Amino acid sequence: MLKSLSNYLDCSDFSLNYCGKHIYINNFIDILILEPEKIVLSMITGKIIIRGNNILINKLLDKEILLSGDFKSIELGENNV
Repeated sequence: MLKSLSNYLDCSDFSLNYCGKHIYINNFIDILILEPEKIVLSMITGKIIIRGNNILINKLLDKEILLSGDFKSIELGENNV
C-alpha cells in the first residue's frame, strides 16, 4: 500500500491542465519552438503542439510551464511541427 501511495504522490507522467486563458503543463522535457502563435514541447511519449495567439510563458520551472494566451488547439503525438 505504501508503494501505491508513493507512486501516486511522485507521479512522473505528463499532465496538462487547461483553465480558460491558461495552460499548465507538468513533466515536459524541452521547449522545441516558442513563438507567439505556436509552442512545441517534447515529452517522453512524443510532442505537444499548442497553437493560438499571444502565447506567453508566465512561469517556467525545471519540468513545469504555465502559459497564457488565446489558445486555438492542442495536439498530442508525433505530429509534424
